[in-house]
Amino acid sequence: MASSEIEVFEKHCSNGKCTTQVETASSETPSISLTREQVEAFHNNGFLYLKKFVASTELLELKATLESLLEKQVGSREGARVDLLGGESHKPEGSSFQLNNPMNFAPNLHRTQCFRDALSIARQLLGEDARCLWDFAILKKAKTGTSTPWHQDEASRDPRFEYNELTVWIPMQNADANSSCLQFIPGSHLAGVLKHGSPCGDSGAHALQCEVDFDAQAAVPCNLPAGGCTIHHPRTLHYAGPNSSDHSRLAYILTFGVAPKPSSTVRSFPWLEKRHTDAQRRRRQWMWRGGLFVTAWRKLRRREFKDWRSVAYGVKRSLEVLRSGR
Repeated sequence: MASSEIEVFEKHCSNGKCTTQVETASSETPSISLTREQVEAFHNNGFLYLKKFVASTELLELKATLESLLEKQVGSREGARVDLLGGESHKPEGSSFQLNNPMNFAPNLHRTQCFRDALSIARQLLGEDARCLWDFAILKKAKTGTSTPWHQDEASRDPRFEYNELTVWIPMQNADANSSCLQFIPGSHLAGVLKHGSPCGDSGAHALQCEVDFDAQAAVPCNLPAGGCTIHHPRTLHYAGPNSSDHSRLAYILTFGVAPKPSSTVRSFPWLEKRHTDAQRRRRQWMWRGGLFVTAWRKLRRREFKDWRSVAYGVKRSLEVLRSGR
């Protein structure tokens, strides 16, 4: 394996120091079934929120696992840990962090009741072929956590493919406007992918920002208790303000979908070609040093290569990371 960091932390977690209780706290079957009205609301509005999603005991264990990963700065060498707005114009750095694919370092995250319920919701909304594509965690520090600009998730994806996906966002503590809850523009998913760019024109920033005018006054803030969740379409415009509360805001996010298929139309996202971040540089270097084989091993272990579309997409994405780090 290319990185001893991966071996050490996965061994650490598999030995039960991070997530043993998470695994044992879960039952074997999903426990949430959406109503017809909820399904219709998702497809009409592009988002949905549930006030109660994760049981309190499991929530504490999830929170402890994610906090441990972030505290240990796991994933830094392979570009998995990023500063959300850590470009040249963002000072001070280090107020909002994202860890991509924490499941790579704590596999038990996907053996929880939370995961089973999220997967069940995805299959109710997208079909039985839906599976988890990736997960990530975002930590915004108390008082200093920066805002997440208005954006569509699909704007950061490879435009050569079409996507049938959704994202489940779970706060580890109460989330409101002061502590950076998510806000959505209803119906915005019905349009195509809008023009995006880097915040303040800073190509070194990880985040993207929508550059098309829209009515931000139409936004619906989703205030949630700890353990609630939002579910949104990849083209739904959404935003999260700065964390001005007295506590850090930690969220666990899972993206589900069917295997992407080649786009039927030619699309280009020029804002992606202009973006050059430190995380991309680290990711590319890690892949060339052997991370490509680690990535393939992880996907094989999770049985992600279920059909030719999954394989084709994985190969093209790996080649793009080797080329540019994206």
